Amino acid sequence: MTTTQILDHGELARHIAEMYRDVANESVGDLHFHTGRGLAERLGYPPDLLGQLPDTAVSSFAGVGFHLGLARLHPGERVLDLGSGSGMDVFAAALRVGPAGSVVGLDITPGPGGRLALADIVTQRTIAARTAAQPDLWAACIAGAGQRDRYLHDIAVAGLQLRTVRRNRAYSFASERTQRTTDKYDAHTIELLAVKPTEELSK
Repeated sequence: MTTTQILDHGELARHIAEMYRDVANESVGDLHFHTGRGLAERLGYPPDLLGQLPDTAVSSFAGVGFHLGLARLHPGERVLDLGSGSGMDVFAAALRVGPAGSVVGLDITPGPGGRLALADIVTQRTIAARTAAQPDLWAACIAGAGQRDRYLHDIAVAGLQLRTVRRNRAYSFASERTQRTTDKYDAHTIELLAVKPTEELSK
């Protein structure tokens, strides 16, 4: 019997996410790996860099090497940190790329939480194939617009809780053609706020 046959992958993912949540909250005792500032310094993170970062990010750091030093980041660059954990590398990268750059951290741990705020165009009715085949209506954000109920459903299925959903009637299309298509499918803007539930939010 192989390891993959023994393990329940869903249960494994939940266990790992919960463990790293506890690491982030500094609420776990026995670990099979080291964490914190001492580890970061041993791995090669400069002490002066660590001193510029949030204490909570440094104290729950759980990395295995100083790869940030290899990246040689420059002001204005964009960074995606996969498996960002405590966020220490995110903050460190932000110092390097400066206000003209951007840094995004992505992690599986539910405890970082999160908010999704967006504005988009949706329709009340399904876009017909003939309409969807017109490039200018794609460029106008109508032909490719999602149907409102499916749009909101997909956000909920992704595990986010909708808190605010509203229509902004101040937006309108400029040409007669786009306005006719808008009227046909009831295309309109939507503004929404959804949150990723955490234990604190669910209480």
